Amino acid sequence: MTKSSVLLAAALMLSGCWQADGSLYGKADPVTPFRAGNVTETGGKDGARHFALTLAKDGTYRLIGTDKGDGHGEGFALRFFDLRGIPEDMMVYEAVSLTHCDRPQGCDAVKQADPRYYGLVRKTKTGAEELRPDCKKDAAVTTPFGIKSKDDVCTFATRDSLETSLLMLAHSARKPDFVWRVQ
Repeated sequence: MTKSSVLLAAALMLSGCWQADGSLYGKADPVTPFRAGNVTETGGKDGARHFALTLAKDGTYRLIGTDKGDGHGEGFALRFFDLRGIPEDMMVYEAVSLTHCDRPQGCDAVKQADPRYYGLVRKTKTGAEELRPDCKKDAAVTTPFGIKSKDDVCTFATRDSLETSLLMLAHSARKPDFVWRVQ
């Protein structure tokens, strides 16, 4: 599951995501439900993808692509948060893109206003399942709050509107988009 959050390493950048300009969780304390390790992600159109998952002292995970070619050294900084009202084994993720992580000096710096991407992960015995929200597919849970798709992206201005939409998504019949196996 650790991988999930994401989960998410390059596919998050595809169309349809739920995002905010900067973090809607600011200095909130994240939860750290996963151990560091190697992650294999399945689902989507690209087949299996591989990542290294690490955990920093501040509770931020890094999920960095290890496959040779496109995506190598690219990934996400991930934070996970509990949300009252969703299933106990599920949590919210916040992801921000990381680039050039395969250089000696490390990843490019993350800026406070960089887009953050949001979704849900469900912890499993072997890793995680990710529900990556999609503006068009999940319009029923965003439209009531005035969130509209612009260029296939739903941008949330408040944490309340995001969390209410995520709560509705968590209780929908939506199937996971990706599965992560952590070794």
